[in-house]
Amino acid sequence: MVRETLIRNGASITDTALELAVPVSDLRKLCFAVPRLMDAALEHEEGPLDLAEKNLDEALRSEDPRRKDAVSMFVLRNSARARRRGWITSSSGSVDLSINSGTQPREGDF
Repeated sequence: MVRETLIRNGASITDTALELAVPVSDLRKLCFAVPRLMDAALEHEEGPLDLAEKNLDEALRSEDPRRKDAVSMFVLRNSARARRRGWITSSSGSVDLSINSGTQPREGDF
């Protein structure tokens, strides 16, 4: 029951304790004593991240140049390694591309 409740609450010990009506400190101690409880909840959280990474990888290899460009900029804007290579050196410098837009970029968009 604890494992399922942790999963349902996104591995939040506080929310899980409230739902189970137990003290947060007791649930935290239980999770330290039985690490597989928290491991299961955290693994459940990893699934969507794995799928998102797979989708990004597929988009990078896409035949659609708009999709490839959009995901390329996303990766370059959000990767610490890309930042070390000199891409997007500040939070103010960014380029927004939409893969669903059928319009051409306007002057000043870049």
